Amino acid sequence: MTLHQGDCIQLHGEEEFFQVIGIDDSQNRCWIRRWPLMANGSPVFEVSIKQISHCTDKVKHPISLMEGI
Repeated sequence: MTLHQGDCIQLHGEEEFFQVIGIDDSQNRCWIRRWPLMANGSPVFEVSIKQISHCTDKVKHPISLMEGI
């Protein structure tokens, strides 16, 4: 799986969406935050890349999640 900063992803077993903030390929870690953002901001946290579900075209582009808002 190829991740890019800004991608919108899901974690295994989660229905919520998250946005990729940063990636450390050498340590297989990335930093994410909930998407869409909360009004007062969304905390960033670190997860293993192995926890990320496969990105689909529907999930990969955060702007598509905002359509109709």
